[in-house]
Amino acid sequence: MQAFILASGLHERRTVSQSFLPTCLSGTTSRRASHQHRQRLTLLQEGFLVDWILEEDARGYPPPHARAREMANRILRVNGDD
Repeated sequence: MQAFILASGLHERRTVSQSFLPTCLSGTTSRRASHQHRQRLTLLQEGFLVDWILEEDARGYPPPHARAREMANRILRVNGDD
């Protein structure tokens, strides 16, 4: 286990892999960031989609996969990506 100092000055104990800290400290790009250019939705668009899904779920109508995909395609069309 490693002890981490949080921004608030508190300590938190978490289990991390042996390669995690050296990778972070060396400035290596995260897997998500290194593949971002392959994603059709930007992070902002993805955030909008997630918020929409959570709002629909809060209303009691969680969208099925096909409806979420349809909304993602609408977001792309509005932003000029067909």
